[in-house]
Amino acid sequence: PVDADLVILLVEVSGPYVDGEDFPDIVTAVGKLIAAVNKIGQGAVGVFDGEDEIVAMLGFGAPNEKAALDAVRHFRPRNRNGNLNGAIIQGIDALEKQLAAATLPFRYGTLVIVTDRADLAKKVTAEAVKKKVAKTEVDVQIVAIGPKTNRLELEPLASPGGLFLSPDPKDF
Repeated sequence: PVDADLVILLVEVSGPYVDGEDFPDIVTAVGKLIAAVNKIGQGAVGVFDGEDEIVAMLGFGAPNEKAALDAVRHFRPRNRNGNLNGAIIQGIDALEKQLAAATLPFRYGTLVIVTDRADLAKKVTAEAVKKKVAKTEVDVQIVAIGPKTNRLELEPLASPGGLFLSPDPKDF
């Protein structure tokens, strides 16, 4: 191989959809995405709620995706005010660190965020996220599902063309 393809997928677990009937299907879709990524590169999965730090559930190259996804399904939020902005910054930082350590000549990093609403924690400003996204080589994709998603709030936090928005969680 001549390239390092790294993907971090972060799932918000503080929003209302985590208690809904569609959440297990969302986690299943996350599993399918990570399985596909792991065929051509390496994927990692984490969750975030309203606390300062994201919680790693599956590291790059780690075995036992099934156990990690079960842990995501059963994770209970510690704080319901989702720290979306903080998760984006931390996800970019983690990918930049992994990419810097990679020895292959071509390195690609993608951060995929799954959420059902905008930032509520107000711990990191949207402006700080916009600046970080603008200067990083990491591709930031946001999958926003559910009735509380807002294109105007979320689109500036993603890379150009990097927002998937749907009111129906089944679209993921």
